[in-house]
Amino acid sequence: MKWSKYFLKTERNAPKDAVLDSYKLLYRGGFIRQISTGRYSFMPIGMRVKNKIINIIADELSKIGSQRVEVPIMQPIELLEVTNRNGVWGDQMIVTEDHFGRKFALSATAESLMTELVKGFKPSYKDLPINIYQFLPKFRDELRPRGGPIRAREFLMMDAYNFEASEADFMKTYEDYKKAYTN
Repeated sequence: MKWSKYFLKTERNAPKDAVLDSYKLLYRGGFIRQISTGRYSFMPIGMRVKNKIINIIADELSKIGSQRVEVPIMQPIELLEVTNRNGVWGDQMIVTEDHFGRKFALSATAESLMTELVKGFKPSYKDLPINIYQFLPKFRDELRPRGGPIRAREFLMMDAYNFEASEADFMKTYEDYKKAYTN
């Protein structure tokens, strides 16, 4: 695409309420635009950067044998109740009902969902380790979102989950993930 056709609008000044330099620079450079408190749109140039970061992380995690999954952003509330994640997040979670009256929470976390997902396959020790990860939009109704997209109400999070036969295996995998992120 020709640069002259690129949907990019830079600004000389940052918003008056902007505090962090990172947010000011992202705004001025045309990477993001605030839609409402704690909610941001990534503009085309911001999407390019975001996608490059996702691809780098995915490539590094693939090298250590982790596999990418994708789960729904709306999660059955009963999965969160099993591990009391709904209690942990409390009012910061958005809960809604579908037209059948079933309750769902807009993803604030996914530990319960991932545990149930893996448990549904009834893995034996021979199936271990299971190392999976996801990039999933999250929603947390932060009381005071600040800092631009770093502490927002809606954001993309990469979560990794590993299921191991022993604590020693877990610690080795933890070190593998740590190295992958360092890379």
